[in-house]
Amino acid sequence: MSDCWAWGVQQHLSRRCAPEVTALVQCCRGASLDVQEACEPVARGASSGNGCMACATEHDFFVRCAANALLQPEFKHCQKSFQALHEDDASSAALAKAWRCAWAEKHFRK
Repeated sequence: MSDCWAWGVQQHLSRRCAPEVTALVQCCRGASLDVQEACEPVARGASSGNGCMACATEHDFFVRCAANALLQPEFKHCQKSFQALHEDDASSAALAKAWRCAWAEKHFRK
């Protein structure tokens, strides 16, 4: 993945999800959590631990926003996982799956 492409993904997310990111960062700051460390996805089958529990609502809103923002033709990864979050009864397992996919280095991270 090129640095330019990864930068473009970051810019796209910052335009589409700025309010959700701001709310998450403010919540984590208030709970004395490092937002990046606290909100890394939990491995499948592992207990969630403390993680982002203090800011679970803000984290869920951000994950849903990011998934929606990345449901674009130019972003081909994780489409099934992201689409599942559009259902009214999307489970916490679906949310976790989408977030793990988004954080996979081969997909959107540099």
